[in-house]
Amino acid sequence: MELHERLNTSRPGPGGQDPFAEVKSRVHFVVIGDLGPQLYNVNMDPEALRERVLSDVRDQLAQETGISRDDRQRIALEVTDDILGHGPLERLLADESVTEIMVNGPFDIWIERGGRLSPSDVQFNDEWHLRRIINKMVAQVGRRIDESSPMVDARLRDGSRINAIIPPLALDGPSLSIRRFGKRRYDIEALVEKDTLTQDMVDLLRAIVRARLNVLICGGTGSGKTTLIRALTGELPLAGGRRRIGAGTVFGELNQAMVDADKHPSR
Repeated sequence: MELHERLNTSRPGPGGQDPFAEVKSRVHFVVIGDLGPQLYNVNMDPEALRERVLSDVRDQLAQETGISRDDRQRIALEVTDDILGHGPLERLLADESVTEIMVNGPFDIWIERGGRLSPSDVQFNDEWHLRRIINKMVAQVGRRIDESSPMVDARLRDGSRINAIIPPLALDGPSLSIRRFGKRRYDIEALVEKDTLTQDMVDLLRAIVRARLNVLICGGTGSGKTTLIRALTGELPLAGGRRRIGAGTVFGELNQAMVDADKHPSR
């Protein structure tokens, strides 16, 4: 646990926010202290670990008074997600229709769904809760973020891109953005069916790929650059029954559903 977390464990959030924030923080740190290294046991079944954590959280909540049964159940799930996953963001990350998550502060979270931005009702307990989740996400990919290195661009295991920034570089507190990529891979023919491309455009692109010409694909966020690149990789000629693909920073985004390719990331 970092110093800023210990100093702010019981710091309440602004008025009108989660009334159980202090209870959540207290239970969170007690359970982590009790389980310790068991939380990082790679040999333990994830479902069994989740049940163990959920049971311990419920035991701690049983000692708290003035909480209804429904609130206890909700708090238990939220604290468990906080310990094992990414806290309040778990619900959004589990929703495949959400393509981007923008956290502008602990109480201001926006999502992109179907190309449209909308505010989310998801919130963190306070600024330090958000900071803890950012630290956890960054650490899982072998990076760090602190006052000496206050900005991180990284990629999660599923290929999602994350950008996090904290003070002193962020003037209004920590912020986080998560850009996700769909699991479904569209081929060229599927793009024609969806009227994304015409048949004439497909014929031209196929000729360009087979002629091994350089192709520059550009566009705004969410315009379909990665989708088109994925489709074009399916048009690459086979060599020995497989495709050989060298990719730069988009390697994680292209990595899904490419079982017939030898993939070689480069920097």
